[in-house]
Amino acid sequence: MILMFATTPSPSPTVDLDSAWVVSPGIGGFAMFMVLAVAAWLLVMSMMKHVRKANFRAAEREAELYGPEEAPASRGAGPGDPRV
Repeated sequence: MILMFATTPSPSPTVDLDSAWVVSPGIGGFAMFMVLAVAAWLLVMSMMKHVRKANFRAAEREAELYGPEEAPASRGAGPGDPRV
């Protein structure tokens, strides 16, 4: 049983790189991967900018409705809070 794992397979697995059936992505695959990576990075940066802007506008809106110090998000929900 142990001898089975110690031997090498009889036809040694080799790859003929000159064969027409061997395909590699090459420089085109690398370039496409880089284009996709840059596009994903730009989308994430844009999303972060829009989320930051939305949070700022929500805080401004809350300050307009409840006052700068009385905004519900800036204080804990107490017994007089209608949202409790």
